[in-house]
Amino acid sequence: MVNTAAPMIDTIDMEVIMHRDAHFGGSFDEMLSYYMQQGVGKMPDFEIDQMLRLQTLEKELGENLFDTYLPDPAKEQVHAAKKMYQDLRDVYTDPQATQESKLLSDLILSEEELPEKEIEAIVKEGKEIVPTLIYLLSSATFYEPL
Repeated sequence: MVNTAAPMIDTIDMEVIMHRDAHFGGSFDEMLSYYMQQGVGKMPDFEIDQMLRLQTLEKELGENLFDTYLPDPAKEQVHAAKKMYQDLRDVYTDPQATQESKLLSDLILSEEELPEKEIEAIVKEGKEIVPTLIYLLSSATFYEPL
């Protein structure tokens, strides 16, 4: 349930909160550190000042902004994104995982601006990997900003 007594925030603020929870374990400190270092995959619409303002608001309210502000569908999106990232990481410890799965996880989880090594490894697979790539490219899941 969304808390109606809390100060108003805008849509971008909600996206910042979602991004923080999906990628930084709910920690503004970790998110701020990453953004200050210009980490790969940072969202261009998110400003440091905005994150600091939200961090201050969270401290003042004494409540997690995720719980306070996000409607259930947004929370579900974050949970789905976290599950997807965990599933991608689990590939490395799954004895049943295919080499193809590992290569795609390498690419998706890469922290490189241009993951050349990961792309090269996929290209080496040749046309065998094409059906999976087409499936991924046509999946709405990978077009979500989270």
